Amino acid sequence: MAVSDISSSQETVEDPTLPGSPAEGATIILTPENAEARLAFSEVAEWLQEQSGDSDAQAARQHTQKCMWISSRQQNDREVDRLVAAASENLSSSSPISSPRDPEPSSRSDKPEDKSPEQLIWKGHYFISLDQPPRNPSRGWIVGSMRNGPHFNDIVLCLRSGSEKMYKVRRNQAILQIDEISFIYVQPMTDRSNTLVNGDKITRKRVFNQSSARLAFGSLCYRIQYARGSYADDYPSRVKRYLDEHLQISKTLLELSLTPTPSESSPIVIGQWTVSAGTVGKGASGMVSIASNDHGQRVALKRVQVGRDRERIQKIQAKLETLAALCQRKNENRLLRLIEVITDDVRSTNRIADVWFVQDPAAQEVLSTALTRGMFKQGQERISIVTTVLADILGATNFLHRHRWIHGDLKPVNIGIRTWNPECISLVLLDLDDAEESPSPGRYHSARPGTGGTIGWLAPEREMTGYNELADIWSIGVMAIEMISGRHPWRQVKNPWRPGPEASELQKDFHDMYREAVDTLDKLHDEGMTLLLFCDSGADFVASFERGGSWHGAASVC
Repeated sequence: MAVSDISSSQETVEDPTLPGSPAEGATIILTPENAEARLAFSEVAEWLQEQSGDSDAQAARQHTQKCMWISSRQQNDREVDRLVAAASENLSSSSPISSPRDPEPSSRSDKPEDKSPEQLIWKGHYFISLDQPPRNPSRGWIVGSMRNGPHFNDIVLCLRSGSEKMYKVRRNQAILQIDEISFIYVQPMTDRSNTLVNGDKITRKRVFNQSSARLAFGSLCYRIQYARGSYADDYPSRVKRYLDEHLQISKTLLELSLTPTPSESSPIVIGQWTVSAGTVGKGASGMVSIASNDHGQRVALKRVQVGRDRERIQKIQAKLETLAALCQRKNENRLLRLIEVITDDVRSTNRIADVWFVQDPAAQEVLSTALTRGMFKQGQERISIVTTVLADILGATNFLHRHRWIHGDLKPVNIGIRTWNPECISLVLLDLDDAEESPSPGRYHSARPGTGGTIGWLAPEREMTGYNELADIWSIGVMAIEMISGRHPWRQVKNPWRPGPEASELQKDFHDMYREAVDTLDKLHDEGMTLLLFCDSGADFVASFERGGSWHGAASVC
């Protein structure tokens, strides 16, 4: 087989991302796919090799080559040969719309091959690397045809020549930029620029949340894909540094880990959402993953298997929809909010069907991990952090209570962290599956032993007498002591409030541990490290718990 008969993808065997290559640390590479794009690339490569005494032209070449990898030798391309021959007859090998949708050879015919001399072209790739910022980092890598200085484009797709009308690329075509969740996105610079992703014309930002996609500018079609460097161990650190230094966006490595570089294996797609991180948590009724859409929105995706509990799942859905509507009306963002529900059982007859609850925001971590990772510091600084955290938790809980709702399962693992830095701590209440409406004022829900809450944070009245929204305050009080002391004050394997032969002994153990916790609070108070949230002494706090009720000292704040 002659070299000229081998397809272009087979001919180009050099790897632009190998160690030592200019594109070694590239985040993405952009590979010309159709004949028009390959010809345009070769014309730019030829232009780079021209000698010129013009300082502006030389500066333009130096800037352009920063984002180009060019093969070490020219190669023949039969499709380009046919395109050039057709162009000489004022024809085009493909329309600007069909070309991006179908970059495969479209101009083959049964006519005898043209015997004109074969045309050698330069092949290669465009790439962007975080180690080589664009001319204007805050704006991104500008893509388009060649522009005169001083406003050079970062990625020059074609020259301003006689072929420009065939390529249909504007000087200001589009922008490539890194998103705050670490993905690359493309955005047209004008409504008149013909920019397509996977065959669809776009008019706004489109995020690449899968490993590769088809991208077209005018009649030039490319394959955009995440490069080897974006899968390196140090890549998240490079992203964090780039966002901080060039875009003034502060992100933690943990937060960036929720949206790693898209896997090269087949993605898991649920509706418009692509799963970016596997199971990150488990709620009361299902497993939670992180997902994103092609607009850059990141969400928590809870998967619930219907089983025999279809009616229960439907009630949870109705409840979450009610709470989401309430949050929407009141502009409340401290509660996990349901966005949509997706199911693979449209007829509601399949017992092994799955239901996905899509919820926002996707918390980067939860309060329980903050406790174990030393994020609360020590001394007075710790008390200050605890005060800030409690104020946010109480504010969110207060919103629920004012609108006649009880969370019912407040604990560190159900407190999501959206932001945690010296300037700002922002939290969100998670897992509202077991939330319930509050009883009428002055009334109580009947105790329902074993039907809700979590041992260790469960208010006694939930199991023993009757309860209202103040049961949530008990849970917050337990978390307050846990945050101050660094450990749960009275965690027990069995529920001390459940009636039974062991209840008396379990309650005795509880009170012993409880008094020890209160002594710790009083000691901190004597040392001047007390929460503004607490009463003037621990006495009222102690008395509240000894009555077997909720923390009424905090109820006034809530």
